[in-house]
Amino acid sequence: MHGHTLSPIGVTLDKVGHRFGLRWVFQELSLEIPAYSHFVIRGANGSGKSTLARILAGTLSASAGAVMTREGSATRPNVDMRQSLLIGPGNALHPDLTLTETLEFHARFRPFYPDLSPWEALNEAGLYAHRNKALGALSSGMQQRVKLALALCSASALTVLDEPCANLDASGIEWYRTRLALLVQKTTTVICSNHRSEDYLTPSGGHDLRSAD
Repeated sequence: MHGHTLSPIGVTLDKVGHRFGLRWVFQELSLEIPAYSHFVIRGANGSGKSTLARILAGTLSASAGAVMTREGSATRPNVDMRQSLLIGPGNALHPDLTLTETLEFHARFRPFYPDLSPWEALNEAGLYAHRNKALGALSSGMQQRVKLALALCSASALTVLDEPCANLDASGIEWYRTRLALLVQKTTTVICSNHRSEDYLTPSGGHDLRSAD
């Protein structure tokens, strides 16, 4: 996969549900996310946005229902997590790695778009001067910018961003939205948002998620 740009995929959820123990987070959820779409999932805290983000990215199997992906005319069960990329509050950066080491490590597993340089993005975000600092020494907002730079520049068939503007100040939000406008032209982008309009651009599709309670 290294050096290869993946073709954007579409995702279909058919009566999908997930539960933790006996508690259903959501049930009977059916969605159609076309390839190349900029799709927004809105929901309050506890509605299951992060759980759904993991299911869409293929890092969690749904408790019920079917998840299918489409690439051209081919339909396959489930999402191949090697094709997808998920960035959200649950993702952690290794605190002892420097910013440079983090990008080099990430690039071993996921190529960057040739015309979307993560270093250019980080320079725009005001982080280039911190390239030799350990990530644990950076503020939460700076770490969020690092996570987003990785997601917004990595070649992926499906990019899922969960509450992307968490911990970002006004300048960080402006930087993120400029970079997001470049990403949505290249891949299928799903954004899970706590009803914060700064998280997304004008979407081509959307769904309001409600808890099963």
